[in-house]
Amino acid sequence: MKRGFLTVSGLFVAAVLFFCVNALTNAAWKSARYDFTEDKLFTLSPSTHAVLEELGRPVELHFYYSKGMADAVPEIRTYAKRVRELLEEYTLHSNGMLTLKMIDPEPFTEKED
Repeated sequence: MKRGFLTVSGLFVAAVLFFCVNALTNAAWKSARYDFTEDKLFTLSPSTHAVLEELGRPVELHFYYSKGMADAVPEIRTYAKRVRELLEEYTLHSNGMLTLKMIDPEPFTEKED
């Protein structure tokens, strides 16, 4: 009986420890990435880093993306995902000076124009 209790409690402690370590590493390494592509397609150039660090005032980027159009044309969805990820990378490296606003324009509205 005692041995079974120790096994169950040991598994419980191990599970709690696993989830705690996972949560801490996820928070600490959230922005840690490595670009394994041959041409470093997802790595910002040194000049881009310099421009982002020299922003003198806050800038808001507007990314217009029609989800309805993307659902109809898969190529648009793939391209838009790549553009969105690049813009998010810019905001990540801008020291809070760059914000990204995603806009899904509805047909026949002011946003669409």
